[in-house]
Amino acid sequence: MLVVKQRSLLSGSSYDVFDASGSLVGEVVWPMLAQARNARLKWHGGNSEDGEIQLRYLGERGRVAWECTRRGFTNDIRFLLVGGNGQVAAADVVFREGLAQHEIFVRQPFEGRLEDDSTWSKTKYRLFEGDVQLGVIEERSLVTIKRSMVVDLPDRFAGLMQLFFFFLVHNSAFR
Repeated sequence: MLVVKQRSLLSGSSYDVFDASGSLVGEVVWPMLAQARNARLKWHGGNSEDGEIQLRYLGERGRVAWECTRRGFTNDIRFLLVGGNGQVAAADVVFREGLAQHEIFVRQPFEGRLEDDSTWSKTKYRLFEGDVQLGVIEERSLVTIKRSMVVDLPDRFAGLMQLFFFFLVHNSAFR
């Protein structure tokens, strides 16, 4: 289990990651200007990682890159977890026609989905592989000054992978 807490009340772009015992084990940092890999207008040059979300967990470094897979009123987006050995995970955020709710499909390392089970007062997403629920990512407190989310996933997922799933939920619910 990981607890991801917003670092500053005034900034929602930096989060500290704690393990179940409360020890600081990592961080998630959004860039000032995010940029899709296939952006039409580029403000970060060439293969720069400056427009990607940075993940750190127990000395490991990873990043979340993204690209548009379908452009329209709402763009479908593919998020990629890139680690030291290349692409480690991928997920697609797909919008239905009009203003309907989007869906999150995990494509790698397994076929699955993140299902929104939020209420008006709390954010909660369930991670599924087929019909089997693997875990949840949720806010457990009703009232907070700084956002805090619990990532309760099986140990089979490495820390960076758990942070990737946190990112997908956070991006879906709050961005």
